Amino acid sequence: MPVVALPAGTGLYVRVPASVVYHKYSFAGRFGYYYHLEKNRYWLLGVYYKLPTLGLLAPALVLMELGQWCFALLRGALRQKARSWVFLLRPANLAATWRRRRSAQRRRKVSDREFLRDFTGSIDFAELSSPLLKYVANPILRAYWFVARRLIFW
Repeated sequence: MPVVALPAGTGLYVRVPASVVYHKYSFAGRFGYYYHLEKNRYWLLGVYYKLPTLGLLAPALVLMELGQWCFALLRGALRQKARSWVFLLRPANLAATWRRRRSAQRRRKVSDREFLRDFTGSIDFAELSSPLLKYVANPILRAYWFVARRLIFW
């Protein structure tokens, strides 16, 4: 696995295409992390994706958001989910996200087309398997992504 060492505090970031990220968490028990998972998901989208990409992906993101609210309801994490939106919509946090976005967009070296090249249009996670996901949501997401990835030229 590639290793990249950068001086601490430099604010430099490096994209390593061959890297692999493993998330260690369990869907059993409490959902204390769910607030951070949701808050960070939208923060990352808002900071790093170009606006045309966000516009193109908006219908799929809305579908995902509805799925997340259903998931939160079924798993007893509605409070965590709502907290993430309250955080994101605070004026001070919106302003901070916008400042971070401007900075990140100026530093960009990779196009959205290249960045999204290996993304898939499905949710494949054993702990989330359900007929609704397998036979309805994933086919819709795959078809949508099939078209969307071809439209992203930026």
